Amino acid sequence: MLQPVLLALTVVGFIPMWLASLASSRQMYRWWRSMTPNERMRGYVFGLFTQREYAKEIRAFGLAK
Repeated sequence: MLQPVLLALTVVGFIPMWLASLASSRQMYRWWRSMTPNERMRGYVFGLFTQREYAKEIRAFGLAK
């Protein structure tokens, strides 16, 4: 008799957690998608300042100030 009650309580307790997880996943996906252009720009600028072939141009144009 106790096992069906525990099963029902487990299922009822699992549903809110599942819904919260879905909402959190959607929100995280939207946030990362909105940050994609910023991340691309950050990666590009990071590459400019850390790769040797671009350092010459940065010094030539005086961009490292």
